[in-house]
Amino acid sequence: MTSNLLNILQKFIGLKEVESLRKYFAQVDIEEASHEQKLIYVKYLALVDSIALAQIHIEKWGLESESNLYAELNYLAGDLNKAKSYLPQIEDSYLKADILLLDENFKEAQQVLKKESISAKWFYYSGRIYSHLNQLEKADKSLNSALNLYYRHNDVVMTSVIISNLVVLKSRQQQNHIAYSLSNQLRELLKKIEFKDFPESKAKLLINQGLYLGNNGHPGEAISCIIRAKLTLDRFPNSNDFIRVQLTYAYNIMDLGYIKKAIRILQSITPVKKFQQFDKYRYLMKAYALLDDSAEYEKALEKAYEFQDKSDSFDIIHLEIDRTESEFYLNQELPNFLKAKNLTQKYDDQESYYYLINKINFLSLNFDNLDDSIKFHTKNSLFKELNKDRILVALKEIQTKDYSNALEHLDRIPLNSSPKIKELKGFLKEFCQSKLTGELRINDQFTYKDPILKIIQHYLDRDTNDSTCEVLVLFKSLKKHQKHFLKRLLEILNINLLENITFLKDGRKVSLTRIEILEIMKHPVKSIIDFKHNIISIRGNDLNKRLKSEVQINLLEFLVNNHLRYKSKESIILEVFNKAIYDPLIDDNLIYVNINRLKKTLGYKDSILTKGGHYKLNTKDLYLGINDL
Repeated sequence: MTSNLLNILQKFIGLKEVESLRKYFAQVDIEEASHEQKLIYVKYLALVDSIALAQIHIEKWGLESESNLYAELNYLAGDLNKAKSYLPQIEDSYLKADILLLDENFKEAQQVLKKESISAKWFYYSGRIYSHLNQLEKADKSLNSALNLYYRHNDVVMTSVIISNLVVLKSRQQQNHIAYSLSNQLRELLKKIEFKDFPESKAKLLINQGLYLGNNGHPGEAISCIIRAKLTLDRFPNSNDFIRVQLTYAYNIMDLGYIKKAIRILQSITPVKKFQQFDKYRYLMKAYALLDDSAEYEKALEKAYEFQDKSDSFDIIHLEIDRTESEFYLNQELPNFLKAKNLTQKYDDQESYYYLINKINFLSLNFDNLDDSIKFHTKNSLFKELNKDRILVALKEIQTKDYSNALEHLDRIPLNSSPKIKELKGFLKEFCQSKLTGELRINDQFTYKDPILKIIQHYLDRDTNDSTCEVLVLFKSLKKHQKHFLKRLLEILNINLLENITFLKDGRKVSLTRIEILEIMKHPVKSIIDFKHNIISIRGNDLNKRLKSEVQINLLEFLVNNHLRYKSKESIILEVFNKAIYDPLIDDNLIYVNINRLKKTLGYKDSILTKGGHYKLNTKDLYLGINDL
């Protein structure tokens, strides 16, 4: 076996390219293979969870005396405790560093590397260790040194791995423009032919890039990366990475609102690894809760508990966080909030603690621990959560009517944030600007996709393109948590969209919600007039724009105020046209013309009734605003 082929096979092991190894060994008579090939083969068996089979071959081929072998086999198989038991005997510094890094023993890993000479690999490992120790400048310097050396050796795969690490590092250093630029470079590198034999590494890098883009406000590009990873792994449907990409894809599209599609994807996969089963059912819990399906939610919750690692603090904490979030969607209550919060404090998991605070605050539009949350998310470059914090700060300022300060906070949210945050930011900016100018109207610059914002837009802007019928459909389609969000948002904005308004109908007082008013406004027979709330809708037609003549408005208002009885021509001339005396020869024609014009505007002939030269508004199926009478 040539040294070049040996290096490639060792690289396959280091990068855990299971499918490439499987493909290679399918073409080799392993019994006739070289000693080096047999060593790589038993490591490959460990990678595919066949330690017992690897042991059979080790004994068969007499490989027991190979230094570091059992430590590496257990490390590759993911058995950290067994791998750690071999640490005193391990001679390979990089293998020892790998195990210590997995065990989060970063200082000791750093000491181990001091024995090694300077190389691209040394800089790469040093950069990772410095990054874990939060020594970001040293990490930056080491990773860039590794990058230059790997690039000089034309190692496209390792160059890409280093860039992927630098993207995360630059994001942590809040050098977002550099991080995004590196991300674009990585995207181009991943198209190179050199990745033909490294599909799993390519997929992992694409997944990591997708996670970075998603967390930093590029949801469309994130989904694109995850789809590319999925396509890369389509040939290996049973691989762990294929399952991982499916889980990641489902989670991301669920965040974008494609709940049913996410459920279909999750139901279609059968993970072998316990932790992936756990993630599958965690995501299904949230999906079913978002759909208000409590029965399926309970089934998914039971399964998530079944696959939870009871010894892993991450599993314990995040299942409680997911349960808290899901039950809020179902009930608008937070029965598990304190339990989840206490768990994050018990395990001293600050990131999970502030993730929980951020999640619950945003769902319920509350402002608890907001300052601390912003500091933590800023310090740790958690921009997805930070953007939500900034929305909440802006809403807090709006509640106190400090619209200028609210605008300042909104302007700090980047343009490339997630679709929901971007829309909410745009809406709140328009709201603040309209408050500052004194005209409460949300213009038709763009149509909101979020049904909650569409509903509010309809009330604040009569010129919106959304039909009344569409808005009604939107409201009725809202889930419980969306209605709760809408109600709380309206409360903060001081918009009484859901208040009851009293009307007169057939001489009786009737209390209507805004949604019931909407139903009347789109009804083909019913009509509603309420000058105070700027509602003039006759048999499904909004007449606000059509009633441009002051005479028509005054005449309609006169008929509304006197809806109980017929009014004489003389009273119309005196009160509507403000004349001192009534002259039948001149004024009868004036009244006739304007009554007919108003009938035409109202849209049907018997809208105004005539009796002996007297006029009265037809109040059949008509709701009149009680404040106008």
